[in-house]
Amino acid sequence: MTLARYRSAVVTGASRGIGAATVRRLRASGLEVHAVSRPSAELEALARDTGCNALPLDVADRAGVVSALGGLDADILINNAATSARAAAA
Repeated sequence: MTLARYRSAVVTGASRGIGAATVRRLRASGLEVHAVSRPSAELEALARDTGCNALPLDVADRAGVVSALGGLDADILINNAATSARAAAA
């Protein structure tokens, strides 16, 4: 797959594993990448290593996501983040 027609991407769950590998691949292809993850040393290191735009936020925080990404014009979304469902108290 060629990425030549794309300019920017948002990758959630970007601080490690598949998310970090995806950020690295997209950056190597020349895309501007917005890497979203909970605040962590891994996210900061990824930004230093790749030049991605680190967005330290929790995707479960709707207001935070809208504030950070609401006006962003991205060509690609890789929604790799996981959230845990909390059981209701009985």
